[in-house]
This record gives sequence, structure tokens and C-alpha cells, in this order.
Amino acid sequence: MDELDHPRTRGHRVQSSERTFRILDAVIAHPGRTVKQLVRLMGDAVPEHTLRDHLRVLITSHWVHRSPGGRLVPGPKAGSGGVEAIRLFQQLTRILPPARPGLGIEDIVAVLDAAPHAVQAALDVGIEFGCIAEETGTFRLRPDGLLLPPCTASDEDIGAVLKEFTAESGHDAALVHLSQEQGLILSHLHRAPGQESLLEDIGADAAHATASGQAVLTWLDQDQRERYLARHGMPRFTSLTPTSADELEPLLVREPGRLFVAEGQYCTVGSCLALLVHTGPRTNDRIALTTSVWRRNLESESVRLTTHLYRAAARLIPILDGPLIEFEVRHGPPQD
Repeated sequence: MDELDHPRTRGHRVQSSERTFRILDAVIAHPGRTVKQLVRLMGDAVPEHTLRDHLRVLITSHWVHRSPGGRLVPGPKAGSGGVEAIRLFQQLTRILPPARPGLGIEDIVAVLDAAPHAVQAALDVGIEFGCIAEETGTFRLRPDGLLLPPCTASDEDIGAVLKEFTAESGHDAALVHLSQEQGLILSHLHRAPGQESLLEDIGADAAHATASGQAVLTWLDQDQRERYLARHGMPRFTSLTPTSADELEPLLVREPGRLFVAEGQYCTVGSCLALLVHTGPRTNDRIALTTSVWRRNLESESVRLTTHLYRAAARLIPILDGPLIEFEVRHGPPQD
């Protein structure tokens, strides 16, 4: 079996992300390593199957070369300014808008204070990796480009974490993804064994939307948040109650990095808790881990559930691509 092959076929599409370039950095810094040596070198920072997936992308696109002996070295594109172009491209992802009309190259040069040829090389990297779109002389982030989940996180890996959470806590669990186009998207719902799911059975979807919306939107600055809510509001979350921007906005100014709880605002029987586990430079690079509890049990269950949420978040973060959240994920509830 080829050393890059994984024994299990995973049903996911590999997308370029900041992890792609982190792996390229490791190859450049430690040339001549085998795949297994690179896996050991990067340790827990990148799961083994993810590293192999991204290496295939880098080898196919000639950023990394694999010798007949299985040694990994920088490919032809990594020389002649290629590394500098990637560094500048990573800065580009912070300034390019996802919406039309985008920015012209003169504007980008001014913002980055870089030479036009260097900016063009960085744009070429983004276009090659499918992260940047060029339209009539302007450039913008593609809606399905860099850092848009699921990247290389497989359903199997995410499901294993959620299954462990439900087994330990006795409560359902789900991930919520903020989509620039569709609002809040519920995914990877996992029911606790033998238990009712408040979200699935009772219809506490608006409470989930509220707690998750608080988690994923709070870290946006005020202008970003207002633009998002003005454009999208909170569309229908599952099949039931929609949550409007007017209802949600007053609840959003909350302390970052804390657990968010929706208690009784939209669901009379259930409360929902959400914790941000993934964010990136764009609005829709945000994922929250959520769970639900009967309102009558919230006070007695809150500390225990919070502990399980933080532990699950710590296990999810290495699986999800892109920059990590900027607050410490503790193995237990935050201490005031």
C-alpha cells in the first residue's frame, strides 16, 4: 500500500485551508522526511489522515515533491518566491471580501503595502487553490474557498467526538455552522442513547439557533454583525420556528469565549447551550458545539454539561481545519 494511502476510504472532499500551508511549512523546514516522520514531527497538531490528504494536494500541485525513496522535499513551486507568495496570500484572506465587486489590485497593493508583482503572485496562489475568484479586474474570496468547513474533517471523526459526548453526558449534541448564504445550518446531530432529543423531538430549534447565533456572531465586530443580520437575519433553522434578526440582536453582545445559553426565550420546555469551537477570518468560518437540556433540569445539570462541552471542544479543535479560537479551551467550565 502506498504510504500516502489511508486504510479506510473517507467520504469527504479535501479543501485547501491554512492547515495545507502549515504542512507545507513543515516540509520546507524539515526537507527529506518521510510521511511517517512528518506525522510524528507534527504530532497532535494535524491528524494523520488529514496530513496525508493535504500532502496529496500539495504533491499534485507541485508545491511538494516526493522522491522515489519516499522523501518529501519542497517542489518547484516552493522556490522562486513561492513561499513569500503564500505568506502574502494568507494576509489576503484577511482583507478580501466574499461579496462582489471585490478589490482591485491597486487597492490590495495599498492595503498590504507590497509590490504589485508580489501581490499578483499571492493572488495566483489563491486562484490555484480555488480560494479566490477574479471577476472583471477585481478579486474576492470564493464562497466555498479557504477554511469553509468541513475541509478535511470527516463525518466519522466528528461523529466519534459527538458520540462520546452523548455517552458521557446523556444529552444530544450537534454542530452548527454559520453559512454566509443560508444562515445557521445544523449538522452532525447525534442523539443520546435512549433519550429524547429536544432539538429533534421537541422542536427546540429556535433556542438552539439563539444560543448558537450568540456563539458564532458575538466575535464579529459590530459592523460585520449588522451587515450579516441585515442581509440574512436568522433563516429557518430546521423545519420549525424561524428566529428573526430583531429578536436575536439584543442577545448578541456577550462576553467572548463563554458558554451561551438560551433559556425560555423561544422554547418553553427546553434550554440550549452552545460553545464556539472554530472560527476564521471570514463570517462563515464559524462552528458552534451545541446541546440541549430540559428547562426544569438546567440549574442542576448546567455545571456537568458545561464540563462535557469544554472537553468535547478540546477534542474537536484538532479535527477542524483553520485557525483555532483565540480563547483557552479548558478541560472544564471557565472559572470566574
